[in-house]
Amino acid sequence: MGGINEKPFLQSSRHPALSVTIPSPHHRGTPSKQVSARMRISLLMLGIILAGVAVRKLPLGLPFFVTKWSGSWLWGMMMWCAVSLLFSPRHPVRNALLALVLASMSEELKCLHTPALDYFRSNALGSFLLGHHFALTNIGVYALAILATAYGAGCWERRTPCNATPPPAF
Repeated sequence: MGGINEKPFLQSSRHPALSVTIPSPHHRGTPSKQVSARMRISLLMLGIILAGVAVRKLPLGLPFFVTKWSGSWLWGMMMWCAVSLLFSPRHPVRNALLALVLASMSEELKCLHTPALDYFRSNALGSFLLGHHFALTNIGVYALAILATAYGAGCWERRTPCNATPPPAF
């Protein structure tokens, strides 16, 4: 009830829960742009998680430089995806700033040592998720990854090449 492609049939201002809606015949089977954007972001996030696990845990023979910085890059991308799933993907600047704050906080969490956090870090999963050593350069990589992901997502939504020149304004 109350979906995007539905028109109000009976609407009660006093009791909105009692309002009845019927599907609009003009939009039958057409997914909303918001839902498809969330689906794309979810699939991107799943791919990022799989790529992160593959890069860090599978014996791919990649140099340390690639495994170290690609992990940080993918973490920044995943932060942008998580924020864009929680909030509206139509606000890319706000989402990018919030993702950068969260990614920075996750890096700064490495400076915090409590018995519970240290115990969690001693496990393989905790070490993989939280890490051990703070590095300011990771925050820079997170920022670049978040900006690149937000920019790429914006280009995808507009369906224009990212290097295309805009049409002249008249």
